[in-house]
Amino acid sequence: MRVLRAIGVTLLVFVGLLVGAFYILANHSVTRIALTCTGTWAAGEPGVQGRAEWVNAVIEVYRPWIVWGDSDGNLRAESREMPMAVYFHHMRRIGDEPMITYQFRQDSDGPMIGGYRGSFRELTLQFVGGTVFDGVCT
Repeated sequence: MRVLRAIGVTLLVFVGLLVGAFYILANHSVTRIALTCTGTWAAGEPGVQGRAEWVNAVIEVYRPWIVWGDSDGNLRAESREMPMAVYFHHMRRIGDEPMITYQFRQDSDGPMIGGYRGSFRELTLQFVGGTVFDGVCT
């Protein structure tokens, strides 16, 4: 009887640890940085370049225990005046706060197509067709 109780308690503790580990991995594996940026289109089609724009972006930084990816996080962004959205699934984090920089690419070997400089709160992103947003974020 004591052996069955010991096995039952051991199984209960083991299941509890698994559920707790799954909860942490599923709900606490990223930190999110929400940005609202104002600026202009620095490059693009004629008539677009120089126009004012607002961009909302979210940088998701993977926690240190996410060791199976080849990236430090990702970025999602969308513009207000010109309805465009981008998703960069490869991000590289350089440095620490307050002088932190994030570089965005479509893949690990591709060219850098965006960046965020934390100390100046500047965001530069290439949207479709060579349209580039450059702005300051809050």
